Amino acid sequence: MDRNPIHPPLPARNDYEIKPQIIALVRQNQFNGLPAEHPLDHIENFEEICSTTRSNGVSADYLKCKLFSFSLGDKASRWLKSLPAHSITTWDEYKAAFINHFYTKQRSISVRNKISNFRQANNESFYEALDRFKEYIRDCPNHGFNEGNLWNIFYRGIDHKYKLSLDTASNGNFMTKTVDEAKVLIENLAASDCNNCPDYDRSSRTTTSSPDSFQMTELKNMMAQVLKGQLKHINAIEGMSDANEDIKRMHGRFL
Repeated sequence: MDRNPIHPPLPARNDYEIKPQIIALVRQNQFNGLPAEHPLDHIENFEEICSTTRSNGVSADYLKCKLFSFSLGDKASRWLKSLPAHSITTWDEYKAAFINHFYTKQRSISVRNKISNFRQANNESFYEALDRFKEYIRDCPNHGFNEGNLWNIFYRGIDHKYKLSLDTASNGNFMTKTVDEAKVLIENLAASDCNNCPDYDRSSRTTTSSPDSFQMTELKNMMAQVLKGQLKHINAIEGMSDANEDIKRMHGRFL
């Protein structure tokens, strides 16, 4: 009696072969159903592996359905065996069943709370804080916040000196920027922070330098980089506009 829950439609040809190297690679990246494991990351990694192989006459959907069981171990493997026979026929159904079981409501609530209560940690650089915030968003795709709300939450949670940098680059009020403009400013500030202060080097302080003067110097350096990045963004847009005008003029000559 066939009790296998996974039954995708058979491919047009039955002489296909799934390469042993692909099966071995999938097995090296197993998901065991432990609390510390990330089901969304597992799906993403698995699909990336599957994108490296193909077989004539066999759909990618079928290959994923056949390969995914090799990526499951321990609790996850037992979960798969507990599903009703022939209950899954497509990769989308398979993926949805896996995520619904292992991405629990409690996990979703926990990550959503991390997003809504986001605060930059002591001694955490700006770019590290941004990476952490992005990781929360990625780990909870159904968080319910629109993009504008997300960047407002991030802005409220960062250190005061970084708020000041963003406000200054926004002519006084970062909150008046559009989502796209806000993202450009944030990414520019993160790039500046990463390039200039990767380890928050305190050795450059002298005994005669006050903490306030050091922070002001640091702030000025960051602002220069942010404004420089913003100027590059504006110049790129203007360059595209100039190119479009040149095309229009050339088009007019040949009419």
